[in-house]
Amino acid sequence: MPRVYVNGILLREGRLSGTNGRIPINGSFIIGQEQDRFNGGTDPTQTICGYVAQMNIWSTALRADTIRNLASCILNLRGNILSTDLTEFELNGITNETVPVKSLCVGDPEFVIVPLERYITEAKVFCNRVHTSVFIPGNERLNIQLYNDSSMFRTTCDSKSYRRLLLGGTDQAEEGSWLNVDTGNPLTFAAWGPGEPNSGPHDNCVVLRNDMPFWGDLDCAARHCFSCERTPQSHIFLRGLCKPVEFQIRFLIDGYVNNKPYFRGYYGMAIFYMGNDSWIFKDTMANLTIATTKMFHTEDYPVGRNIWNVITPYCNFTPSDTMALGLAKCTLEEFMCSDGSCVARDVRCNLREDCMDGSDENNCGIVEFTGRYAKHRPPPGATFEAQLFIFPHVHLVRFSQIDDINLAFYMEYEVLLAWTDRNLKFKNLKDEEAKNKLSETEIQSIWIPEIDFLNVNDGLLKDLKMGVYARKTGAPDPPLFNDVNMDAIFQPSSVHLVKKAYYSGSFSCSFSLFKYPFDTQECSVLIKLDSADVSVITFSVSTKEILGAGSF
Repeated sequence: MPRVYVNGILLREGRLSGTNGRIPINGSFIIGQEQDRFNGGTDPTQTICGYVAQMNIWSTALRADTIRNLASCILNLRGNILSTDLTEFELNGITNETVPVKSLCVGDPEFVIVPLERYITEAKVFCNRVHTSVFIPGNERLNIQLYNDSSMFRTTCDSKSYRRLLLGGTDQAEEGSWLNVDTGNPLTFAAWGPGEPNSGPHDNCVVLRNDMPFWGDLDCAARHCFSCERTPQSHIFLRGLCKPVEFQIRFLIDGYVNNKPYFRGYYGMAIFYMGNDSWIFKDTMANLTIATTKMFHTEDYPVGRNIWNVITPYCNFTPSDTMALGLAKCTLEEFMCSDGSCVARDVRCNLREDCMDGSDENNCGIVEFTGRYAKHRPPPGATFEAQLFIFPHVHLVRFSQIDDINLAFYMEYEVLLAWTDRNLKFKNLKDEEAKNKLSETEIQSIWIPEIDFLNVNDGLLKDLKMGVYARKTGAPDPPLFNDVNMDAIFQPSSVHLVKKAYYSGSFSCSFSLFKYPFDTQECSVLIKLDSADVSVITFSVSTKEILGAGSF
């Protein structure tokens, strides 16, 4: 019975389905490459990009306690069929390192130094946007490593006194009690220099010295370089591509190119600084430059939504095209602001700025055209050659006057016409219909039904106001992980367009005056569709609603 263990814990068991057969022994066994068939070649999208500690094959199934001990680094049991510790392998494009077994179960955090001078609050924002946190060493070895690694940035970061890097520590919460700036937990390790901390209650931040691997305290109103702590789960997403699976748009901030951190993709993609305020997006496995972008400021990083100039044909783009790419940690349940921060997806286009840069209220048009659109022609019905049904609803607001001499009555009323336009899609609709009002430009661009009132008295009819709204009748499409705009898209079947027109008018009515006014009079408002032939569109059953007084 096949079993799958992760970290020594049984994750799943069951029978494998597939064609039975022996594995031929006249081929090559490639570790880190998934192959769907014997001699199936290699596929960059099915290649492990990371670390492989050991590979072992045994002739018998291992016991559960043995697997737990292996996962806990208590045992170092080699496979009796194959073991990478005992068998020589051909190494192509990888490095080999021998480490103690127990070190495989002790995961020290990784960090990336950011050579930007920032306040601690700004450093937190930067690290957060790349799915990391402000780093503070947790042991002496990491502290020395941070000091040594940061020496490459001494020209940029050693500009003030003995200070080099802001660390993720503070004592603002409780004076004299030093805490992790992100978690609020007490520091488990401290490497204060001689006489440090020494500057009293106003110096609440921690700095790494540039002359020795020790710490000092300083006022948080000082700007310095900093570093971000990264975990294996600290991936961010590059949206705007045409990848078939979500794993292929994952990136990590990792290492340095041209003295700046770069972004490494899981499948050979990389984004790195190329000088002169420009960044390059490259397929390193094919050695192809896909696109470049130029930032507005030298210190800017391509985090968030940016426009890239295409160099090599890619996805549906050709050279000289531009493409929008979004690099951020935002999930599909969130909206990515232009600066790379994330807000809840449902606040997109809610008439209030939830992004700090206000980008959630940009491009908030409701209508999305799906191709050629003819506004002079009614959209098709529910099926081929079927009529388009218009659903009318009349609100009688009030009767303002009964004119028995001229045999007419005056009233104010609202006419609602609802229909489905199968040639349109819709974006970011809210539950409240009033928030889904189409702009004047959109109204001028789509087909809208028109009506005539056949019994208007002496032409006394006023159009007081008119608006067109999108009414949700269903759910949006599932979000697409490649979508850089991260809009909620509604299909035509999930939306009714609703035209709301408010009128004031006088209508003719043939009063029967024999018993007037001690009787009941019946009058009508005759409404006719004036948009197309009845073979193309037609009214469904109409409804009316009396909202005000004065009815008769």
